[in-house]
Amino acid sequence: GILALCVLGIQSSDLGLIDAALAEMTAHANDPRYAHDIVYLQASVLLLKGDMKGARRLMLKSVHRMPWSAPHWRDLAVFLLVNSREEAAQAAVCARKSGYLAQTQANRNNNGRYISKIKGLNDSGSDLSLAESLVIESLALLVAGDKAGSKRTASRLCFLYPYLSHSWALLLATGDDGCKWRSKVQEHVQSCGDKLLSSWAGNHP
Repeated sequence: GILALCVLGIQSSDLGLIDAALAEMTAHANDPRYAHDIVYLQASVLLLKGDMKGARRLMLKSVHRMPWSAPHWRDLAVFLLVNSREEAAQAAVCARKSGYLAQTQANRNNNGRYISKIKGLNDSGSDLSLAESLVIESLALLVAGDKAGSKRTASRLCFLYPYLSHSWALLLATGDDGCKWRSKVQEHVQSCGDKLLSSWAGNHP
């Protein structure tokens, strides 16, 4: 309800609607089920207002306030990767931390329904948080120039989640032109059913 209202305000750049929605959300700011989404939306609003430093500071404070929360580390990784590409290596570290926490807290179901930050990444079960963290980590390492590290993480993704098209797309992105398996992986991604990834694979050199 309120989260959706705030997202609608951000999409329409309606600051009045955004401020009203954020005011309603303050009562849930310490609830582990919603805290990370609220912080991410607050940071998005600051970005909308042109306050990049304030948004970054807010995201950093959130992980210090709830360092045990995998979604907080995941959201910080996404924030850095999208808004501060020069910190891609740090984004990878945050994503790795999120994945570690997701694994160690796998039996705790106190975060409510998990909502992915990655377009097209559908619910793959109770370990979606780990899958998404690995996707973000591999992508961040690739952006940071660590192709070997990105390839290792992508290979782990393919082993753990062979049914996720994102796993194979990342492996394709890390493969050299001379790799024998590259063409087969490219064909697989093109036929995976995800229109965006299929189109990307078709145009991938």
